[in-house]
Amino acid sequence: MATFDAIQDLISIHDRDDTIIKVNRAFASRFNARPEELIGRKCHELLYGKEANAAGRCPHRRTQETGMIENVEVSDMIFRGSYQVITYPIFNRSGEVWAVVHIARDITEEKILKEQLLHSEKLSSIGKLVAGIAHELNNPLMGIMGYSQILMDMPGDKRIEDIKEKLGRIYHESMRTARIVQNLLTFARTRKAEKHYHDI
Repeated sequence: MATFDAIQDLISIHDRDDTIIKVNRAFASRFNARPEELIGRKCHELLYGKEANAAGRCPHRRTQETGMIENVEVSDMIFRGSYQVITYPIFNRSGEVWAVVHIARDITEEKILKEQLLHSEKLSSIGKLVAGIAHELNNPLMGIMGYSQILMDMPGDKRIEDIKEKLGRIYHESMRTARIVQNLLTFARTRKAEKHYHDI
């Protein structure tokens, strides 16, 4: 009995009529009650409220029907937060389920930490992606800037033939930059692939 009451998870045992026959102190303390005060109450009314469909939301109902252990995450209990609920069958000598052990563990903080970790991983991935994009864009932009500077520093009026090669380099690097941006936009939009006929 001391071990049962020492467990911090919310533990209750229900008979086939969903009537509570035993609870630990952690369970009772959630209702500001003593364990004996909850015996005889209906499980679903305590945990899920008195709505018409409350009884069907109790996972131990499936354990009663199948005799199998159920392991589900529940967020619609009357307590705030998310709970990992595991139900275990108790069999009688005939091999029938006559009661179910209902264990609910509060995983609210654990879920918040997982979401924060996932968010951090996403930010890290975005940081690596941005660094790669910056590197890809920087190379052609340096070419554009370099050849533009050369053209600006050339003395006097120059004929188009004299600067055509440098203008070609600027155009080439500009197109390279445009392709990188277009590829990024295509990736971001996740557009459906378009098919076209080509003469090969």
